[in-house]
Amino acid sequence: AVFALTQPHNRYTPASSCPTEGCLSRSFTTERSHSLTHTIDTQTIRVQENNMETKDGVVAVEHGRVPRCVECHLTRDLVDTCLPGDLITVTGTVQVEQYGEASGKQTETCMFVVCVLASSIHTCKADPATAAADAFTISDYYHIREIHGQPSLFRLLVHSLCPAIYGQELVKAGLMLCLFGGVSSSVAGDQSGVGVRGEAHILV
Repeated sequence: AVFALTQPHNRYTPASSCPTEGCLSRSFTTERSHSLTHTIDTQTIRVQENNMETKDGVVAVEHGRVPRCVECHLTRDLVDTCLPGDLITVTGTVQVEQYGEASGKQTETCMFVVCVLASSIHTCKADPATAAADAFTISDYYHIREIHGQPSLFRLLVHSLCPAIYGQELVKAGLMLCLFGGVSSSVAGDQSGVGVRGEAHILV
């Protein structure tokens, strides 16, 4: 017999018993290509609150308190709409789930955690005033041209890294190559080709 099983919280949970009366079977085979099978894209992200608060136009930083985090469940077109480090605004429904369901544990506990079933995600743009402050001036441009014209540019960069530490040119050179290096990549499946900086790993 074939029966459909509703998956709570958009997670796959195998059937534990047969709904047919009198059937004691506990071993089942999933029919992924059956007409009753319906799959959607899902993603779970952890959102951390922003510790920068704006009061009367002045940005204030909160100190002495750990930022709170909450898990958000994304479905369908919301999957892969944000990257780690993005400043986003999430709109959704607050719900509770048993602790351990997110990791796929079957053990039932009496502890519940709060999560958000997202319905929309808005990526916050940078403040125009902040973006203007980060722009290069003509003086900065001439200084960059002057540094670019140095005969031993890499040596100058190595000695400019942590100038308070004397020597250790080989270690500084490795750190410099790691900071400016990396493998360029893009978001998987993204048609716009959004670039992602490669992760830098170095062992000193």
